[in-house]
Amino acid sequence: MTRNEIVTIVIEKLDEIQELGGEEKVQITKSTKPIGGIPGFDSMNGVEFAAMMDELVHIGEVGNLCASKDSTRALTVDEIADRILEIIPE
Repeated sequence: MTRNEIVTIVIEKLDEIQELGGEEKVQITKSTKPIGGIPGFDSMNGVEFAAMMDELVHIGEVGNLCASKDSTRALTVDEIADRILEIIPE
């Protein structure tokens, strides 16, 4: 799977979470940070997002994909895609 395909899937799944959450909908781009950038996006949404991504790209239980590995920084969609590419088998 290419990086662009992963970015597209990440955006689609984050859009889906927005629809289900009923919060204000914002346009999601490669530079969007779900944590702090999507209204109402919380830790439960992060778990839901990781489960959705696991169904599609089989990443297993990786914790919060939307935060850096040390959980000190929110990641952008681009950075989330890079993190997924590090995890999935080639």
